[in-house]
Amino acid sequence: MSENKPVAVLNRREVEKRTTLARTTIYRKIKANTFPKQIQVSDNRVGWPESEIDRYLANPMGYRAPEATA
Repeated sequence: MSENKPVAVLNRREVEKRTTLARTTIYRKIKANTFPKQIQVSDNRVGWPESEIDRYLANPMGYRAPEATA
C-alpha cells in the first residue's frame, strides 16, 4: 500500500528567495515553459510544489516543465 505524503508548497516570496529570481522573471519563465507552473492552493492562493522548485534549482538552464496531461 502506498503512502500519500503531503506536498510542501512554497509561496511566491519563498520561491523568489530560493531562486533569487524576480516575480517578472518567474512568470516570463513559466510562459516559456522553463520554470515550474504554480498550482492553485485555495480560491485566493497559488504556490509551487517544493519538489519542482528543487528540480529547477538542480538544473536551471536545462529545466523544462512537464507536459500537462489531459
